[in-house]
Amino acid sequence: MRRDEALDALERAETVGRRAHDRGRWYMLFAVLFSAATFTLTVTIGLFPTTTTIFTAMAVYLVLLTCLITFALRQPVQPRGYGWLHGLAMLGWGAVYGVTLFVGYAFFPEDPAWWVSGAALGTVPPMVAGWLAVRRNRSAA
Repeated sequence: MRRDEALDALERAETVGRRAHDRGRWYMLFAVLFSAATFTLTVTIGLFPTTTTIFTAMAVYLVLLTCLITFALRQPVQPRGYGWLHGLAMLGWGAVYGVTLFVGYAFFPEDPAWWVSGAALGTVPPMVAGWLAVRRNRSAA
């Protein structure tokens, strides 16, 4: 390989790396939208626990979740360590969400302090995962 061919190959590799780095940032957007949707769902079903409200909130949430999953599956690049990162984020979110629901319905029905704080705490695992994904991509570039 001649020197100019090697330099050209290095330049192409750098361009591909930069594109992959930029496209790997989508997970932060996913985390923000997922957190907003679950925050709204938790507060809604906690403060307005009628059958109609819960059914409507869950239906809207499922549509949003379907859109988010479709968005995630269409991304050409995944952040480094995506599987573990996303898995731990969803495990953490699920634990907080489950405790918020079960304890909230049993001991704090329609208590705004409980439901808003539980919903806010539920946003932490996905947001941390999104931040870590961006940080890892930045250090890898």
